[in-house]
Amino acid sequence: MPRAARVVFASMPYHIICRGNNREPIFEEKEDFDKYLEIFRRYKDQYGFRLYHWVLMSNHVHLLVETKENSSLSKVMQGINLAYTIWFNRKKGKVGQNFLVIQ
Repeated sequence: MPRAARVVFASMPYHIICRGNNREPIFEEKEDFDKYLEIFRRYKDQYGFRLYHWVLMSNHVHLLVETKENSSLSKVMQGINLAYTIWFNRKKGKVGQNFLVIQ
């Protein structure tokens, strides 16, 4: 049975953790870190949320994000992680998902 959707309030900071599936690396080279930040900036411009802090580790990410009223935190993170996963999988010749999102 799926869990209930999280309640997300506008103008509240949220600590988001995204881990690689099975604790596998999601970043292997500097280019991977740079690409994730580039995608993140693009979504930040599009959805207008605030990013206060971030830490990118080889197999997980910590983010402190505040959304506006008209943006959905889950949709933003889904889009960012999907865009990065598509890029990463094409680069590495892989298939499947890379992230397990914990909020």
